[in-house]
Amino acid sequence: MSTEALHVEIDPAAGFCFGVAAAVRKAEEALEETGSLYCVGQLLHNVHEVKRLEDMGMRTIIREDLSDMAGKSVLFRAHGEPPDSYNMSRLGGAIMVDATCPVVRKLQQRVKQSCEDGETIIVYGKPGHPEVEGIVGQIDGKALVAQSKDDLLPDQLPENVTLFSQTTMSKEGLHSLAGWLENQGKKVKLHDTVCRRVSDRVNEMEQYARAKDVIIFVGGKNSSNANQLFDISRRVTSRSHFVESPDDVQPGWFRPGDRVGVTGGTSTPVWLLRETARVVVS
Repeated sequence: MSTEALHVEIDPAAGFCFGVAAAVRKAEEALEETGSLYCVGQLLHNVHEVKRLEDMGMRTIIREDLSDMAGKSVLFRAHGEPPDSYNMSRLGGAIMVDATCPVVRKLQQRVKQSCEDGETIIVYGKPGHPEVEGIVGQIDGKALVAQSKDDLLPDQLPENVTLFSQTTMSKEGLHSLAGWLENQGKKVKLHDTVCRRVSDRVNEMEQYARAKDVIIFVGGKNSSNANQLFDISRRVTSRSHFVESPDDVQPGWFRPGDRVGVTGGTSTPVWLLRETARVVVS
């Protein structure tokens, strides 16, 4: 593509968060040691990084497969798992490689304690998301999951509720939901459990996008974090484009002299950002 006089920069703040980075590192170490690894669910929301690890010998399984993994290395991803997964893995004789993010693990423990204290729990998150399944699994599903106020019926809630958040949701959305509950006459015990790395990236993305004419955002379509960050970029810089692959980049997106930023979500590997930047300048 003709890209004369383009000024292309890879966002220095982009790349894996520490939880995803640790999970990928544990997967690589296990694969280097044995050449075989089974991951419960998609390791991260990036098909290209998953493909790279699959080429090394990783395979994706579902929870039900855990009962037949005797002697095999099984990875629990950063999203975390419900207790049933641990029980099935032990009974099935698997060799567990636990890559649960420390931030997620702490959230699971806090939710469990809240339930033991008899509190009515609402989790601000996406129903069916693996992290949410791991959270509510700690308390046998005894929690309401709400992505917005439309998922809740105030008349069916007690006066006192306790609100947690999936770690990759927005702080703005969490506090908005808490405010709505209070306007419905509820007393809300709010736990801001949004990951600080995620919330920091929100501010970083806004500042980064303001300094660019074009943003190429590289991420997985099913990544909560990527979609949240891209929405921010698009609000700030109208010429923002979401791509999953360098092949998605279109020549018509650029004008001579454009300042182009290549960035991504916390599940986007730096090597994929570099490949995308190379396509832009080629």
